[in-house]
Amino acid sequence: MRKFFTLICRDLWGKGLLRNFLIIVLLGIPAFAQAFTNEPNGFGGLSWGQSLEELEDIAIFKKENFFKYGYRRDEEYNWWKVLELEKIVYCFYRNALFAIYMETKGFANAEILRIQLIEKYGPKTGSMRRFHLYWKGKVSEIVYNFDPVSEICRVVYISKEGLSQILPAERVKFVRYGQSKKSGN
Repeated sequence: MRKFFTLICRDLWGKGLLRNFLIIVLLGIPAFAQAFTNEPNGFGGLSWGQSLEELEDIAIFKKENFFKYGYRRDEEYNWWKVLELEKIVYCFYRNALFAIYMETKGFANAEILRIQLIEKYGPKTGSMRRFHLYWKGKVSEIVYNFDPVSEICRVVYISKEGLSQILPAERVKFVRYGQSKKSGN
């Protein structure tokens, strides 16, 4: 667990990957997308808006303004039994679950994840590009992004209601915080 915590802190926050990716998700999903099948109302048995206080198995490793980021102490990073995930980060705003960030490495894992997402949630409702897909529903949005150069694949599940709770001024603070501190967060 110590190794996992060290990897998350160094990889995600040292490089600003999670923060920057969430900023893109928060500000950049087009409004014209359609609903998708099997739309989730959370992730991994947790529901959107669930209080952090209810979740004893979440360990918080980063706090920024009203945002908290954690991982499950007993989480298995072998999702769908065929995919090896490097990280799963649970994102809270004002102590309510609003997003899940996942990351995996390698083209094979990215392709497995892409295929599994399409099989589970149906055809994508957004971009036609192979390396950037998204599903937008009434309750949740899912964004898949694969960088073929670094071979890093990132997926974010996000609650639309949770996203709407984030006030524009707080979004600006979040963006400014992410831009002002490039390393060592």
